[in-house]
Amino acid sequence: DDEFIVWNKLLNFNSIMNIRQWMMNMLLTVQEYLKKETVKADRYEALVAEIKSFINLHYPSPTIIEEGAEAVHLSANHANSIFKKATGQTLFNYTVEKRLQHAKALMADKALSISDIAQTVGYSSSAYFATAFKKNTGMSPMQYRSRLLD
Repeated sequence: DDEFIVWNKLLNFNSIMNIRQWMMNMLLTVQEYLKKETVKADRYEALVAEIKSFINLHYPSPTIIEEGAEAVHLSANHANSIFKKATGQTLFNYTVEKRLQHAKALMADKALSISDIAQTVGYSSSAYFATAFKKNTGMSPMQYRSRLLD
């Protein structure tokens, strides 16, 4: 349909100058649109960086997603939408990733139990921590620790 409209429009012009002017207007319109999208993308990058920074500092909090969104003055859903567009992953997945990275580092400390590690990184349930850990690493926390310490 759009192709037909464009060809019909081109056929109705009186001169090459009219076609040229029409094309220049179209290009200017596209240029303006792309400028707006670039500004929006830059703004989103700044928001995403701020959210990441907040999560990196406060990931053990049970309400980290809501707190991170609130820190940038957005609803959790809107923040998640922007975050996913910019990074390809949800705020929840990013938070889990951060928690598990820290958990892996803590596994080297034999004095900490798996339950202690789970609570330290923001899991109130050791069973849920073990499930998330295995889903993301392919092994249980005990298996990971055993391999790490060997």
